[in-house]
Parts: sequence; structure tokens; C-alpha cells
Amino acid sequence: MKRIGIAIALVALVLLGVQRISSERKLTGDEIRETRAGHSFRFEADTGSTGVISYKADGTMTGRKVSGAADTGRWWVEGDRYCQHWRNWRHEERHCYHIYEIGEKQYRAAGIPGKSAAKGWKSVNSRSWLIE
Repeated sequence: MKRIGIAIALVALVLLGVQRISSERKLTGDEIRETRAGHSFRFEADTGSTGVISYKADGTMTGRKVSGAADTGRWWVEGDRYCQHWRNWRHEERHCYHIYEIGEKQYRAAGIPGKSAAKGWKSVNSRSWLIE
């Protein structure tokens, strides 16, 4: 009986994981532009840093971490990838990500597996919430 209960619990966990994955939707390049340009996002990076990034339609962006650290940079879209280059943050390198909608006004940036940081790709996961 105990084994049946464990098996049911494991199946439930697998189904919850499948539901999470199926509820994520990768944004197209046009959708990335629409959701970023002229808006600000609260972010939580996989490194533990949090703050706000504001994106302008002209491709510039400003960021301020809760710690007080601030930076400016540029953002653009390549195909269906969101790309950014900060003056100081992220080792001053160009990085591109797939953007997934994970809930209402909630997004996840995911690095592109198998690409090296030297080529401008970083394997990273961060979350953001549209605030304006």
C-alpha cells in the first residue's frame, strides 16, 4: 500500500512538471519587442541579484539593482532571441536569450545551451515581471 502511495505521488510530481513546461510559451522576436520597448521590469537573476531594468524603444536600457549598482546598455532582437550588452554588468559581453512567458506579465530568460560565452551566449535563467 505504501508503494502505491509513493507511485501516485511520483506520477503527480511528473504531471506537475509537464504542466509547468507546457504552460511556458517562447516569445517571437516581435513579441519580445512589444513586451520590452517602453516598459520596465523587476528582475531576479540566477545569481541572486534583483532590481529593475527599463527598456526604451530606441534600443537603450538602464538598470538598477537593489544593492544600488546601476548600469546602462543596449538591447535588440535577433530572430526570436533577446540580446543585450551592458557597459559594466555581465562582464561587458553581448548575451542573447530565449524569452518565455511563464504567467501573466511574467517572463523567464533562458540561455541557449551549447553556446559559449565567448561567442556571446550565456547559459542563464532569470525571471522578470512587467511593472509599467
